Amino acid sequence: MCEIKSSRSDSFIVHCPLSIIHSLLLPAVPVGIVISALAVGTLGDSGGTPLGVHFLGRVGIDAGLLQCVAAGGFLALLALLALASGLLGCDASKTPFTYETRGEGVVVTGIKDDKVVDLKIPEILDGKPVVAIGGRAFCERPLLRMAIVPETVEEIEGGAFLGCTGMSSATLPKNLKRVGDGAFYDCKNLISLTVYGTLTEIGEKAFPKSVELIGPPETVAQKWAEENGVRYQLLSELERTKEEELE
Repeated sequence: MCEIKSSRSDSFIVHCPLSIIHSLLLPAVPVGIVISALAVGTLGDSGGTPLGVHFLGRVGIDAGLLQCVAAGGFLALLALLALASGLLGCDASKTPFTYETRGEGVVVTGIKDDKVVDLKIPEILDGKPVVAIGGRAFCERPLLRMAIVPETVEEIEGGAFLGCTGMSSATLPKNLKRVGDGAFYDCKNLISLTVYGTLTEIGEKAFPKSVELIGPPETVAQKWAEENGVRYQLLSELERTKEEELE
């Protein structure tokens, strides 16, 4: 479905999936060809004022017919471009990710590539922001080494990366608010994770005990770490340590 978003009081932007654009523009191919053919076919009978442009030195082209030819050709060109974009894999349906719509956003539910190693989840799918990683979306993928979760994500649901034993690096968004039960459980090679003050809820066994959480002081994450025997390093201390190493 297309969405109309106002950017200013005197203008607006229409967001449409390419599948819809294709369905609208493809019929323009025969229409454009017919319009152009009819226009060219009646050039010799035109009684309009010639523009001084002649075809093979014989046929005068008036302004109205010239515009008709141009319009028909333009429609055909647009349609062919839309078709080409689909053939080249530009359609949103070609994404390797599986997902479902939730309100104004999208929840990623998995990926079609079973052998993915470096996972970078996009911020936008089908014109909508990715707001959550679904439950068990990427679980039990031993080949997965790293995951980058976009800044648009506010929730990582239970078991999302459960059992990804090869994962050694993950980047969490600053806007993350909730991590579900067992989201990163049994990620044995995950050494450290940076969390932020926006995180307000952490489920049971959300992170493995072998991990070190890095974040600001007096947060839900720090309290969770203390209660679950997980190491927690203050972000300010880490920054200070890095500054000392640079000196």
